[in-house]
Amino acid sequence: MCISIKGEYLHMAFVNDHPATWNSDLLGFNNYITPLVELYNSNLIESPFTIGVFGEWGQGKSSFLEMLHNQLAEDKFFRVNFNPWYYRDEENILIPLLQTIRDQLLESNAEKFKSSTAKIANVLTRLGADILLKSITANNVSLKDIEEHETIYAKQKGFYNVSKKKKVRTDIQEVIEDIKEKGLKTVIFIDDLDRCTPENILDVLEVIKLFLDLEYVFVVLAVDKSLINKGVQLKYAEFDFDDDKQQSIGAEYLEKIIQLPITIVPLQQNKILDFIDKIDSNKQLSLPEIIEPDWLEPNPRKIKRIINILWYTKRLTQINKLDLKWELLVRMAILQVQAESLYDKMARRLDLFETFEAIADKPDLISSEKAFSSKFSGRKVEMFEFCCANFTRYKFLKPMFKGRPFKAEAENIQHYFSLISG
Repeated sequence: MCISIKGEYLHMAFVNDHPATWNSDLLGFNNYITPLVELYNSNLIESPFTIGVFGEWGQGKSSFLEMLHNQLAEDKFFRVNFNPWYYRDEENILIPLLQTIRDQLLESNAEKFKSSTAKIANVLTRLGADILLKSITANNVSLKDIEEHETIYAKQKGFYNVSKKKKVRTDIQEVIEDIKEKGLKTVIFIDDLDRCTPENILDVLEVIKLFLDLEYVFVVLAVDKSLINKGVQLKYAEFDFDDDKQQSIGAEYLEKIIQLPITIVPLQQNKILDFIDKIDSNKQLSLPEIIEPDWLEPNPRKIKRIINILWYTKRLTQINKLDLKWELLVRMAILQVQAESLYDKMARRLDLFETFEAIADKPDLISSEKAFSSKFSGRKVEMFEFCCANFTRYKFLKPMFKGRPFKAEAENIQHYFSLISG
């Protein structure tokens, strides 16, 4: 989009949060995807085989999976994209997983995979009947009665307890083998686990271990390791394990399921400005001239949001002919994205700007309540604790507020908030 402003053109290029493609890779994932594609295309990889892509929220896990998915040739791989977050309220996550496999088989070639889709439909019917049985009896009979009903029903349908799970595994294996006979390797991509609850994440991992740990099955899943540990903590809370034990249980979960762990490391500080340059290729925002790398969290998703806010903000200042300092608007956008609750608090307490600037120049002010009170007479203990907590939590506050950048605009701070926040 090109907008004429004072004889110049502002090339506005808002960036979305869709997973990156091979040709729009800004994080250098191409080099890491290539050996995986070679591995999948070779006969050197044994199945079952699961790759775990680990990283914090916003680090690019979805882009990694999308790029790998697109590099696997459609005529050699049957690729399944499964998003458990869409089905987070399902009692049995295996059901939507099988439905997804069936739907993608139908979409790929309904006639070619006719027997496979029929077999999956049969499994879904049996699993769905079990859940239906529970739902229609749960309010009327005891747990013992439900178990007895399930036992009778299971015997009638030919699957019972351990044999029931074995039958489901056998049916899924037959489907996978049918796909293999058609000349395709099955690769299942599982994304957006980070958006699920820790309990849901463990459910998905257990389904992978119980029902996808099969010959000719390849799984690629993306998740934040810390959420695995939270799930373990909730699941085993009654055992009162110490932190070290909880961590080890979480690691054991992953070791049993994942054969190749790949960790996406955060952006290096010296690469953050390069990342911004790639997005703002026309250098319309002049960000490298303003931003110091230690102002920004090494999180690509947050950086994109900051840039989008600044595109919009810059256009607003030009349209409305506002005389506001661009470098301060940049700082405000960073504050809004990286510390939203603090940003909202500062919008109501403008005196916090002066306080934070003073602390940034003299960090020892929060080394003791006495030093703080002597500088800010009349401030309550709560304010001292609030400042200590935020400067500890948000490391970027000190370098971004150092040098009292807002002092000259103290009377106009509310105008900056109005523009950035709409």
